[in-house]
Amino acid sequence: MRIDSILLAEGITPDARGALAAVGINQKIISSAVLPFAVKQSLVLIFTDESTDASFEEPEGKDFAVSIRVFDPAGQPTFAVSQPLPKVKKAWIDLPSLMNLVVEVSMSGSSYGRYVLEASLQENGVECEKRAITLFVTPALDASSVSLENPGKALA
Repeated sequence: MRIDSILLAEGITPDARGALAAVGINQKIISSAVLPFAVKQSLVLIFTDESTDASFEEPEGKDFAVSIRVFDPAGQPTFAVSQPLPKVKKAWIDLPSLMNLVVEVSMSGSSYGRYVLEASLQENGVECEKRAITLFVTPALDASSVSLENPGKALA
């Protein structure tokens, strides 16, 4: 089992076919006129299991869990959640299986700067893979200063 990819979006919903539909994907810049700020993001983790190990479908098989953490510009955690992944019975042992997990992430902070959203996969309690997304929290643009000659400046 591995983290195949991660996607950050403002919202996730299933469409009529049951496929995931994302709204506002890849919003890595968050503008906030005031501090502290608070926003909610949806994180989609796409897992791939390419093993041919039939024991994965057994109750005593491998236990996987995922942890999500958000770190502020000073490196302090501001959000953390961990949850076990459901055991999935592979329909075809010789083909990879895919699993999507959607996690609602509540981001908040009291400073502007670079935030890091980190997802890690643990197998039987041991961390085996980590992925990260960098987010930037910036002051909102001063709309009164926007013109063709001056496209905008951040509020100070």
